[in-house]
Amino acid sequence: MRNDLMFLKRYPTYPDRAYGEMAALTISIWYKDDVVCELEPIGPKENIAPGESVSFTEDWWLAPFRFPGDDKMIDLDGVKKTVDGLQNEK
Repeated sequence: MRNDLMFLKRYPTYPDRAYGEMAALTISIWYKDDVVCELEPIGPKENIAPGESVSFTEDWWLAPFRFPGDDKMIDLDGVKKTVDGLQNEK
C-alpha cells in the first residue's frame, strides 16, 4: 500500500477445485477516494443447496514494507524476508 504497509495472507489451496475469478486471483481489492480499502477474499467455487453454507479460512497480516518507488520495482528479496520473519514468529 502507498502508506508502506503490505498485506500478506496464507491459505490452503485446492488444485482439484475450480476458482471462479477469471484472472486466477484469490482476492479483490477496491479503493474508494484513497479513504476506504475493501478486501474481498475469493475461495474455491462451491455448489450448495438452499439453506447450506460453506466457509474457507485465510490468515492475514499487515507488515511494514516500503511501497515501490517511481520505477515500480518490487523488492522481492525484501518480500521474502518479511514473509519468512512472520512465519518464524509463529
